[in-house]
Amino acid sequence: MTTLLLTQIPVWAGVVLVLYWIAVLVFLVDQDREPTPQITQILLERVAAGVEVRILYDNIGSRAYGKDELKRLARAGAQVTADVTERAQLNYRDHRKVTVIDGEIGYTGGSNMGQEYIDGGERFATWRDTNIRITGQAVAELQKLFASRWYLDRDGEDLLIERYFPAPGGHVAHTGHLTQLVAHTHEGLWQASRRAHMIAIAKAE
Repeated sequence: MTTLLLTQIPVWAGVVLVLYWIAVLVFLVDQDREPTPQITQILLERVAAGVEVRILYDNIGSRAYGKDELKRLARAGAQVTADVTERAQLNYRDHRKVTVIDGEIGYTGGSNMGQEYIDGGERFATWRDTNIRITGQAVAELQKLFASRWYLDRDGEDLLIERYFPAPGGHVAHTGHLTQLVAHTHEGLWQASRRAHMIAIAKAE
C-alpha cells in the first residue's frame, strides 16, 4: 500500500533528511536564482556525510542555464549526468521530475529546479505547481524509472539492485492506498500510458 500527499511544499524540503542516497531526475536546472544555490549547499553537506547523490538533468532543457552549481556537486563527489546528449536521440527525452530519498520517500510532479516553480519568481505574478509525496511500495516504481534512465546515460550502470529497493515495513501493506504508477517511455516495451489511454477511449460511453 502507498500513502500519497498532494503538496506545494518544495520537494527539496525533504532533502536534508537523506541518510544513504538520493536520486534526482529533473528537466530544468536554473542555477542563477534560488533555490538552486540553497539546494546545492544541502546536497554538498549530504555528500560530505557520505550520502550517494545522483542527478540526471535534461541536456536541452537546461542548455540556456549555467552549470556551475552542478559542477560544484560533481567535484564534491556527486554523480551528475546529462540525459540524452546525442542529437539522433532527441525524441527519447522526457519531462519527468522524480526524486527518490533512501528508497522510502518519493516525489513527482511539475517542479523543476527554479524559483518560478515555487511562487512564480520574477517571471510570473503567481504560479501553482503541485507535487505528490509518496511513501510505501510505489516508491520502488519511481526508483525503477530513475534507474532505467540512469542505465542508458551511464553506460549500463545498474541501479536495479536490492540495496536501492529496501523492503517496506510490515505496517505499509495495511495502510494507505493501492497505487499504480504509469509511465510512457521509449525504453518501455509495454507502452503502458498509451495502452491506458486507448482502453479508456475504447470503453467510453
